[in-house]
Amino acid sequence: MARLLGKTSHELHEPEPESQHLSWLQSSESKVSYHALVGRDGKVYTVVPYDRRAWHAGKAEWNGHKDVNGISVGLCFSNKNDGKEPLTEAQQKAMKVLIADVRRKYGQIPVTTHAKVSPGRKNDPDHVPGFVLKDYE
Repeated sequence: MARLLGKTSHELHEPEPESQHLSWLQSSESKVSYHALVGRDGKVYTVVPYDRRAWHAGKAEWNGHKDVNGISVGLCFSNKNDGKEPLTEAQQKAMKVLIADVRRKYGQIPVTTHAKVSPGRKNDPDHVPGFVLKDYE
């Protein structure tokens, strides 16, 4: 059962649509996956079903849990993650709807970021222009 909603920004520098990256994110070769990816246009892509483990947190810890991937739902914004590209309004709206959907399934679980569970190792999406964690709590 999920106890945490974690949010990251996936670095998509290429101009191709997010849909072209899904097979890579779903491949064991990528060594990274999310439960859902929110595209720049606000489209939500399911990458890994919620009842399966996704590999989004990496080396992380939250409230004493060292296996963050095992206790969390990984949601991701598509973004260059360069500190310059802002989130689109469509992404922000879609993420709020997505969080509400996950909470209907798992209850009022807290929302955090990659930066909060992997301090010093990750900074996303906290440094993405337009991202304010409080907007999603």
